[in-house]
Amino acid sequence: MIKIRKATASDLPQLVNLYLEYQKEEKKLTNVDRSRWMITKTGILQDLRDYVLEQNKLLRVLVDKDKITGFILGSFKRSKKYAIKNYGTIDEIYIIPKMRGRGLSSRLKDEFIKWFKERKIGKGVIALFVMPQNKVAQEAYKKWGFTISDLKLVKEFK
Repeated sequence: MIKIRKATASDLPQLVNLYLEYQKEEKKLTNVDRSRWMITKTGILQDLRDYVLEQNKLLRVLVDKDKITGFILGSFKRSKKYAIKNYGTIDEIYIIPKMRGRGLSSRLKDEFIKWFKERKIGKGVIALFVMPQNKVAQEAYKKWGFTISDLKLVKEFK
């Protein structure tokens, strides 16, 4: 039985390795040299530790037979100056390839939305970023009700 639970500090070594798998897969998908953006094992560990420890960050893991097979990272911010006071971001969703196609990413998204709603007061919005090449993820996000809001263009200089 596949469970979703809050990540703990003891999950971090396994999560670092899973995150490295995610980075490799993203690099293949985009076919772009993003090596300057790739973070080290130490950097990943520090970032994931923040998601475990900070109150306004979320890290939930998918567990299948004591093995972590996926995760969602998200965050929450409250703004005093904008009409939409509550801003959530789904920072990363990853599920190992053999576990895909079972609705697990949707379950992770539902966990994030529940967590977000527990924090928000008044209007809120949840945003996420997806690579243009990741058509499968884009279709899933559209099914979940996400729409394109902004288009970000970048130019790399060496």
